[in-house]
Amino acid sequence: MDIVELIQSAKARIASNDPVFNEQVSTTVALLRSLGILSHSRTSMNGHVHQAFAGALVAAYHNQMDVEVYSRRQDDLHRRGASTRIIAWLDDCVVKGVLSQGNGLKYAKGVLLLSPLLTHYLEYANVTHHVPIVRVHVKP
Repeated sequence: MDIVELIQSAKARIASNDPVFNEQVSTTVALLRSLGILSHSRTSMNGHVHQAFAGALVAAYHNQMDVEVYSRRQDDLHRRGASTRIIAWLDDCVVKGVLSQGNGLKYAKGVLLLSPLLTHYLEYANVTHHVPIVRVHVKP
């Protein structure tokens, strides 16, 4: 599915307050920030854009779809209401192994596949951990 359509779908799903989806979006944002794909600075201004981008990757995972980049022109993205940084983020995702390019290119063009790294983190975000709590009483 087209990246811009995925972002629009993700925005609606984030607004619906689906706890599983939102947890996976938060995990994906953290992964992308830790890899240096998304910036740590100015998150108060750009946090919603980062969440929408990460939400697009999560939406592709949930729908079992690939991410498609029809045009690398920033003007096309801007006219469709998307951030012009999307192409740079997708390129970084390909370089850092979050997305894989089916035809061997080292940049984002055409069909992008979700990598095992990303799917691992998305599956791990849903796991509930049961850790027993042992309380130790210390005598004064």
